[in-house]
Amino acid sequence: MNIEQEILAIASKKMADQIDIDVLKGLGVYKDVELECSTGTIYGLRYYTVEPKNLEWQDSRAMWEDMMLWCFNQFGETGSLWQETKNLTPEPNQRWYANNAKFWFRDEADRTMFILRWS
Repeated sequence: MNIEQEILAIASKKMADQIDIDVLKGLGVYKDVELECSTGTIYGLRYYTVEPKNLEWQDSRAMWEDMMLWCFNQFGETGSLWQETKNLTPEPNQRWYANNAKFWFRDEADRTMFILRWS
């Protein structure tokens, strides 16, 4: 195989891969999402965060709702950072929160499970 044939083979493979991805995206099977990890604190407690990036606009709300449902099913319900309880204090130290376009996990292992599921 000469250099021209090699270049053509590589370009053809890349085009075929992109077509496959586009078809899978159209079927709703493949989601191209970047997950940006960080840490933060809530009421002085360390949380491990994940911010889904580059969601396609028309799919972003549905994907966020899928992620929320998955978290509820895996980790249970979450409290509200902003809703006060009977004793008029916020609910700190919940296992997970969703706030400010991020998912906040108390345990790093929970964040890892989330990343494995959505990457």
